Amino acid sequence: MVEMIFASDEMNLIQPESHWTRDELLQKKGMFFLKDISRLLGIDSIEIKKRARALREINKSAYKVMGAKKVWNHWVIRMGTFAPYYHRSLKPLQPVGEDWSLEILLTKKVSFCFPRSARWCLSRITSYVTKQRNGWARKI
Repeated sequence: MVEMIFASDEMNLIQPESHWTRDELLQKKGMFFLKDISRLLGIDSIEIKKRARALREINKSAYKVMGAKKVWNHWVIRMGTFAPYYHRSLKPLQPVGEDWSLEILLTKKVSFCFPRSARWCLSRITSYVTKQRNGWARKI
């Protein structure tokens, strides 16, 4: 019996198509060059390299944690590992619309970037929502 050295998705180097969306790319199984996917995903390749080196400095495998490794002079990405890491740590923040009500904000399932002028009231909104859910809300 022959021991399997590479997983099946590690043996498939894929060139991304120009018409793929971000979600389509993240659902693919295979290996990609970092330079080919960074623009499509809206990430900075230098930031990915810094994060990979930081993981190596604390004795963690960047390939196991984030799916990135350097092979000779090229950085490659294993999308099966990178996609969950991207969703956890790299996905761009969605700005909060000024016309959004509290109900609209609570229905969204993404990370938000609040403008500086709105950050002061975030703790009050959180407190209000918590109190409302517990049945003893009062007007702010």
